[in-house]
Amino acid sequence: MVNMMKMQNRVLLLMTPLMTLCLAASAQAASFTLYDIDFSSPPHVVGSNVTVGSGSDTPSYIRFGTPTVESSFGALIDQPLVFNPENDTYEQIQLVLGGGYDNYHVSFDLYAANLSGSNYAFTLNFDTPSVQNFGFHGLGNMRTFSPKPSGPPSDSFNLGSFSNNTLYHVSIDIDLTDALWTIGIEGGPSMTHPFYSWGGDVDSLRFGLSRWKGNTPHDPTVAVGLDNLLVTTGSPVPEPSTALLLCAGLIGLAMGRKV
Repeated sequence: MVNMMKMQNRVLLLMTPLMTLCLAASAQAASFTLYDIDFSSPPHVVGSNVTVGSGSDTPSYIRFGTPTVESSFGALIDQPLVFNPENDTYEQIQLVLGGGYDNYHVSFDLYAANLSGSNYAFTLNFDTPSVQNFGFHGLGNMRTFSPKPSGPPSDSFNLGSFSNNTLYHVSIDIDLTDALWTIGIEGGPSMTHPFYSWGGDVDSLRFGLSRWKGNTPHDPTVAVGLDNLLVTTGSPVPEPSTALLLCAGLIGLAMGRKV
């Protein structure tokens, strides 16, 4: 009896670190960082267009204009990306997604100069592929637009007003399983409303500054700074990861081992 208890204690001592490793592997596998872009050097260069590529620290594409990395912009003091269309109609970057995930978290810091009260809007588009968006509108409010697959043509919600020359931290959580998205402003308002993914995923994100009112004069004083852009997701498929399978095998060996 004593020998049996000793053997059980030894097995428990051996299994404890293995179980800790498995739990850590499971937690790590359940969350992925898709993009973590702070526009720092390298790969980005102050005074140049934002660097694009396939890495997690760069946008995938510049779709329009010449968005430029600056050393600072207002309250964004650590090398943000600045949108200022100048003679272009608008400026826009794109982050490719479409990995089949069932949820996404998007967060970023934003600082606007002369945007409120202008004929411009800074918009984050979610391509599903039908476009839903959240934006800082020149009328001075933060609003969403969501086209419906059926019924009335769209949903639109007003999250409240914003001010020029103010730093905002935006957090957006999209739950494709329950067809909901939650948008929050740190220290300010938040909302949860239906999210309509026509294709069952979010194919890409597009951030851009453009005129919302056509045929209006260009205003070079309007600019928006973006920084600390983070996109993460949870694991879309509840299948065991390679790490978990390995851990299960190690535990099985530990329990079958003679001690």
